[in-house]
Amino acid sequence: MRREIRATLPELKVRFEKSGGEVWDLADDKLDAFVASEYESRTKLIREAGIRLD
Repeated sequence: MRREIRATLPELKVRFEKSGGEVWDLADDKLDAFVASEYESRTKLIREAGIRLD
C-alpha cells in the first residue's frame, strides 16, 4: 500500500501545498515511529479528557 501511496505523492503534494498543507515523504521506519507517537499522544489526550463514544 505504501508503494501506491508514494506513487501519488507528487500530485497530492501539489494539491496540499496549494491549500496551505505540507507533505512529508518519510522513510518507512520514520513513518512508523511518527504514527506510533501520534497514536500514543492522542490516546493519552482522549483518556485524560474523558472522551467517550456514545
